[in-house]
Amino acid sequence: MADKQTKSWLGPLIFYRLNDYAPYGATTDRESYFGAVRSDGTVKPSAAYVKSVLCP
Repeated sequence: MADKQTKSWLGPLIFYRLNDYAPYGATTDRESYFGAVRSDGTVKPSAAYVKSVLCP
């Protein structure tokens, strides 16, 4: 886990949802796409970045 002294900007990290509810474009409910991983299992860029920072 990241050391707070070396990552002074690091604060709480909360994922609303790990996976998207639906494939992109399948619904107009934008919260269906708040996941860190797409419904097909591919990782979104933001999740890849968080992983690279927390688990170098």
